[in-house]
Amino acid sequence: MRFVSAVCLCAFVLAGPAFADDRAPSTGAALADHLQPRHAALREAAAALETAAADACAAPSPQALATLREHLSATWAAWGALEHVAYGPIEQYNRRFRLAFWPDPRGVVARDLAEVLAEEPEDLLAPNGFTFASVAVQGLPALDRLTHGRQAEALDGAGYRCRLLVGVAGNVATIAADLDAAWRVDDGAWPAAFRDPAEAAMVRDAGQLAGIVLTGMSSQLRAMRDRRLLPVLEDEAAATDDAAGSDRTPVVVAASLDGMAEAFSVLFRPPLETVDPELAGLMTRAFAQTRDTASGLTAPLSAAVGDPDGRAAVERLATQLQALNQLLVERVAPALDLSVGFNSLDGD
Repeated sequence: MRFVSAVCLCAFVLAGPAFADDRAPSTGAALADHLQPRHAALREAAAALETAAADACAAPSPQALATLREHLSATWAAWGALEHVAYGPIEQYNRRFRLAFWPDPRGVVARDLAEVLAEEPEDLLAPNGFTFASVAVQGLPALDRLTHGRQAEALDGAGYRCRLLVGVAGNVATIAADLDAAWRVDDGAWPAAFRDPAEAAMVRDAGQLAGIVLTGMSSQLRAMRDRRLLPVLEDEAAATDDAAGSDRTPVVVAASLDGMAEAFSVLFRPPLETVDPELAGLMTRAFAQTRDTASGLTAPLSAAVGDPDGRAAVERLATQLQALNQLLVERVAPALDLSVGFNSLDGD
């Protein structure tokens, strides 16, 4: 039976017993086996992106630009695997929006970036120059626009566009490095909370902390469906917030599902196998099936939904994301006696 059908047909568990300590989610494993490795991967991808940007501007060529685009895509994927982390260092210093102001339905990135390219402010490229700059020109979406289109094909190493490209790539690398370091510092509040929730000031116990993680996953599933897929299904022009030729939705959605599947496997599957092994298996299959659907999407989505088969695939993914979220909220959370709340991913 497909997991979508299971969501419709299975009786939802509305309450569940509190865990004994030996059944509590292992937040220490979540830190060591998910959060820290994924942030390290983002740091490494962003560092390689910074190097590729410098190389492409030092010796512009079609091959250098292609390599730069590959590293940019890899950094998007590394970020996508962490989008569900709606807590901790990413919520400090506006890092989330500085790293990826996206989706951008109002075209703020294009507008602000065009203004910067027209005015060519040198102070933006100085050390710490991005501190007070628009978040729209600081991160990955700005790099998409700088590396795609006719102007990108003729990068001039000495020109402002290229120097801005190197500066933004360096800013992304700095943010990624700061995030990685923040999750590793011994006296950091969030790493300490995951290592020993009972001794942490910010949470009551492992169950409350696991609920925060689950809330982030639920919010991300809703955001992917409501903010990235449904607008394009309703209006193909809604996908134009991405730079031409660089629609990141398929890559980021697939990577996000990878990250959430890993978080589920590390943090929630072990205790769930104790109380409801059938549900644990269903969740594993649900993540895999949804990931397979996402990996079959083609970019740009605006073109994909214009084709009957492509539209059907996007609609199927939207349905699966909704069903997966229902399973998390209405089955997994009660089975593990966890609460799902709200966070910054929920929007207004």
